[in-house]
Formats: sequence, structure tokens, C-alpha cells
Amino acid sequence: MKATCKSKPCVWRWQERYMVEGVDGLLPDKTRPPGIAPLDAALVDKVVALTLEPPSPEATHWTVRAMPKDMGITASSVVKIWHDQSVALLQAVQ
Repeated sequence: MKATCKSKPCVWRWQERYMVEGVDGLLPDKTRPPGIAPLDAALVDKVVALTLEPPSPEATHWTVRAMPKDMGITASSVVKIWHDQSVALLQAVQ
């Protein structure tokens, strides 16, 4: 524990994985949950296409709150899509 600066439960999990699987059990970090799944390419394309179209008649532009309601996704997903697209456009221009 001192050498790795890890807690007892962490070291115990390592020991258990080593006893069951040997050195191969220590290579991947199995204790962490998988990361967030990437957004589907078709969904990203649909959001980008909808962004380029005019919004509903009551609005002047798409907002981070309006887009998720129409697409059925979270606002953070829309922000990520818009950010990634703007970065890609900037890189293409340079």
C-alpha cells in the first residue's frame, strides 16, 4: 500500500485478480466502469443538419435547450456535438 499509495481495498482487489487470472488480470483496469459511449454518427449528422435549418417559428435560432427537446437527447450531448463540429470547421479553415 505504501509503495503504490493505494488504499487497502484497492490492493485487495489487485491481489484477488492476481490470484484468479495471474499477471494478465492486472493489466486492464477492470475496477472502473466503462466510459461514456460515443454518440452515434447518424445522430450527430442529424443534429448538425437540424442546426443548419431554421428552428420553429417562435424562435430565431437553435438553443442548447430547444435542440435536445426536438432530438430527444441531453443538452450536454448537443453542446459536445456543436463543440466538436466547430473545432472541426476551424481546423479545416486553417
